[in-house]
Amino acid sequence: SINRALETVPDNEPFCYFGKDVVFDSAWLTYAELCFNKHYPTGLGLISFKDDIVDGGNASHGMTTKRWLEVLYGYNHFPLDYFHWFCDSELTVRSKDFGRYTFCADSYVAHKHEPSGHTGKPNQPDDYLTQNARHVEWANGGKREAEARLRAIQ
Repeated sequence: SINRALETVPDNEPFCYFGKDVVFDSAWLTYAELCFNKHYPTGLGLISFKDDIVDGGNASHGMTTKRWLEVLYGYNHFPLDYFHWFCDSELTVRSKDFGRYTFCADSYVAHKHEPSGHTGKPNQPDDYLTQNARHVEWANGGKREAEARLRAIQ
């Protein structure tokens, strides 16, 4: 769903992604924009919000740009390999590897963490296997490729 929505977003325009189980504080976006623009004026990074669950450990909900996704993945959308878990974790880890991840504690979005409703479906990918395979790919040349993409656009 997020990737379909991203088709209309300009590459350098910050966008946010969320699950269906968050409640937004009235000033969350103001603080998020201030934080993002302060740390990543070129749009090359990731911020997460205070959510009372992860609080900076992972960008379960975050703000970034398609341009940053292009650096990290080689394409300007989220990976299509995952069924439900770890896409946000992978984005966080890769952003941290570049020193381009910031926890924006002033931007508050309460994460109510409802049950996902997902059940095991035999024709769906195993996200644990996907996560491991993508980690190996990152460690064995993927990060170097991303570094080259970052150098080319700076």
